[in-house]
Amino acid sequence: QQEPYFWIHTPGAVYTYQAFSVHTISPESDAYTLFFGIPDQAFADWAEKMASESEVSLETPVFDSGNKIVTLSTCTSDGSDRYVVHGILCGVVNR
Repeated sequence: QQEPYFWIHTPGAVYTYQAFSVHTISPESDAYTLFFGIPDQAFADWAEKMASESEVSLETPVFDSGNKIVTLSTCTSDGSDRYVVHGILCGVVNR
């Protein structure tokens, strides 16, 4: 909550993301949605839904179809659910 940012380092750039959702899901969850089709509002609706399901109180950004989102996912200790973090791209530093 105090530091909602995380970084992804690649050979060409460092990407800064702001976490907007942290929650436990089933493997079949729509948190893994890749394609939103048309209209673009479907993406914003999905992102707002993910933010509303967060188990941690985080700032919710304004979403639109131009946003770049990353989803980090790992198994939970019980093995049947997943723990996910969704982040919105807020900065890129090229190397």
